[in-house]
Amino acid sequence: MLLVILSLLLVAGNSANAHQTQSTAQQQYKHARDVLRFFHNHPVLAKTAVGRRAIKHHTWLLHFAERRLAPLYPPHHSLWVCIASFEGSWSDTSPPYTGGLQMHPNWYGVVNAGYLTQAQQEWAAEKAWRASGYSYSFLYGQWFEWDNADGCYS
Repeated sequence: MLLVILSLLLVAGNSANAHQTQSTAQQQYKHARDVLRFFHNHPVLAKTAVGRRAIKHHTWLLHFAERRLAPLYPPHHSLWVCIASFEGSWSDTSPPYTGGLQMHPNWYGVVNAGYLTQAQQEWAAEKAWRASGYSYSFLYGQWFEWDNADGCYS
């Protein structure tokens, strides 16, 4: 029980630091996962007041660490950057096509891509491509008709 209380104090102190590195987030993720596994394997201790607080706290910490470890850019980041090199600037707001991937107004829910960050534009393109089932014809229909941008996807 004392070990659980000490670990709670240690983790609470670490989570207060707003400038944590990714390695710290990875350590917190592993620690929270281990604590939750411990209480899963010791249900009698999990039913105590300290156990319930530890489970609640480490569940929150696990979700917090997962969000910190989530990637900023989508899995096909290099593809979107390559396509954008044949298109406009990431901050292009002049119609009819806007943003680095030259999206038209209301393109899969994007009103004006020029007002979005590069990562937001890439995630919008990633979601649309995923919705198509990662279809090559989707890519060719959207971007690869011009220049020799089809060299982006190999």
